[in-house]
Amino acid sequence: MDPLPQAAAELLRAEAAIRDLASRAASAGAYSAVDRLVDIGRTLARLAAAAAAPSSTSSSPASSTTTTTVDPASYPRFAFRAGEIIKTGWSKTDNATYEHRSPWTTALATAHAAERLGSGGRELSSAAILREAVAHLTKDAAAAKQPTPKVPDYQVYVALGLLRHLSALEEIGRGRYRLKTQPHTPAAGMIDTWRVENAAPELAAK
Repeated sequence: MDPLPQAAAELLRAEAAIRDLASRAASAGAYSAVDRLVDIGRTLARLAAAAAAPSSTSSSPASSTTTTTVDPASYPRFAFRAGEIIKTGWSKTDNATYEHRSPWTTALATAHAAERLGSGGRELSSAAILREAVAHLTKDAAAAKQPTPKVPDYQVYVALGLLRHLSALEEIGRGRYRLKTQPHTPAAGMIDTWRVENAAPELAAK
């Protein structure tokens, strides 16, 4: 009996429990705890993937050429794994896919920033949302006596891309947006619902 599949399953169960704890901590506004839980969940997920990977010593049949047709219009795509939003985009220059990742805490702070700045139908700018989201994360870290977080711009842009994908934001110009959500369906609630529905097991086929 190969114990590795069982080990992978146990690690996935542990990762799912940590993901649930992170979700509850985010709902309670304990973002510093979320960051730690996300790191733990990410580590467990990677260990599970490593345990489930086929042995490199196994024999394989002769390789064959397979042609795969890629539709660039089907990108970007978004997924949620191990506490991160993963955006898969298509590069016209490289003619290949690429990935950008954003921690859940950054995405949630971005959604809240868009809600605050865009209330009443006001126009939003990506720069203003970035400043507001970073200020929120910095304030939370200070309250928890944690180091000031370093938030790369691209992480906020991943969150903005997801909000557009969910039709929570409408792009009305380069770097300019307007909220499309109603008070009873806030942007933060929309991405949280999406997160719950799209939390995929790390062992899903790629």
